[in-house]
Amino acid sequence: MSKHTDILLDAVQEIAAIIYYQSSLKDQDRWLNDIMDKGIWLPEEDENTTYHMSIEETLKNMEDKE
Repeated sequence: MSKHTDILLDAVQEIAAIIYYQSSLKDQDRWLNDIMDKGIWLPEEDENTTYHMSIEETLKNMEDKE
């Protein structure tokens, strides 16, 4: 697998464990901040709208963060 695929797989596995084990909000915040730092997901300017990036946008953001 590619490096980006490995990063995304790790993120999915980690959030699955956080949900399954009902981890604390501190753990959830840590995971979310890490995802945002890596450019995998970024909040929309308007707090009432969730921004869904395309795969291409996600990979570009991840490359830009390296």
